[in-house]
Amino acid sequence: MDLNFLDFEQPIADMQAKIDELRRVGFDNEINISEEIAKLEEKSRKLRILGLMLKSAVKAKQSHAICLKWPPSRRPSSAP
Repeated sequence: MDLNFLDFEQPIADMQAKIDELRRVGFDNEINISEEIAKLEEKSRKLRILGLMLKSAVKAKQSHAICLKWPPSRRPSSAP
């Protein structure tokens, strides 16, 4: 497990490593696996999008929790 990734990001990193390895194997053996690589890249792209959405949701939840801990007089106003 790569420690540079959050738990939910690890499958994305693993998939990218597999894609990179398939590219090396394909080039080394002159095997045309570009269709499989393209499928994996699309799946990886979708996982990255889901990961970004999850990160955003976690960040919003953390911000909301922090705001609720503030005294009511110090909470940020939702009105402009």
